[in-house]
Amino acid sequence: EENSIKLVNSSNDNENLQNISQLIHPISFSFIIRLFLFILLFIYLLTILIPMKNV
Repeated sequence: EENSIKLVNSSNDNENLQNISQLIHPISFSFIIRLFLFILLFIYLLTILIPMKNV
């Protein structure tokens, strides 16, 4: 009986890991996209502001 309980517990752990990884993936993906857009925006602003300062 103890063995069956251990099996159930380990399968629950696996499900929890899968759920956590499913939660993490969309978050990290959107975070990467946001970071990329932020960097692009930053570079864009730099290319506009630096020439204005020189003028």
